[in-house]
Amino acid sequence: MALILSMFGALILGMGLPTLPAYLIIAIMLAPAIEKAGVPSIAAHMFVLYFAVYSSIVPPIAYACYVAAPIAGSTPMRTAVQALRISAVGLLVPYVFVFNPSLLLVVSFDAGLFVWVIMRLLLAVWLTATGFGGADMGGLLPLPERFLRVVLGLMTLIPVPILEIGGFDAGLAVIAYRLVRRRTRSGPDTKPHQSTLSREET
Repeated sequence: MALILSMFGALILGMGLPTLPAYLIIAIMLAPAIEKAGVPSIAAHMFVLYFAVYSSIVPPIAYACYVAAPIAGSTPMRTAVQALRISAVGLLVPYVFVFNPSLLLVVSFDAGLFVWVIMRLLLAVWLTATGFGGADMGGLLPLPERFLRVVLGLMTLIPVPILEIGGFDAGLAVIAYRLVRRRTRSGPDTKPHQSTLSREET
């Protein structure tokens, strides 16, 4: 609960501010409270810093989207909504810092745990981004598969062993299924050989 409240506080306090002032304000107001809850100091500061930066694409301020909107030929608010939808998994990454300090390479570092966290995080980012985005390299995704990808992506980040392993394995299975289906649809090369073209031309 302390982390969730700090997340909303950091997002609100960081709106409309550059990175450095946002971090200074949030670090002074929120980081000590997180540390008192038992979170290592470096993880607490990374937690609030991440959300301070992330607030630049959170509506209704979303000042970074005012720069991106003219490039995309869209309105700032529509750009902010799309950016938030595609990067929604970013709201969970700071929690990974807290529950898996090895990711920071400073506190309680363990090589095996570090590799496992990185694998889970990469898979979760891919599943969640494609789920919210609605497409991957194979094209558009049906709505049930999009929902399944988001659920599996969230499962891989929950610090419960059975959910971590189950979500990771199921996520790999979904990606493998999509790759196999893509290759099956593409089929063998159906282009005629050069000799056939020559006979037809003559």
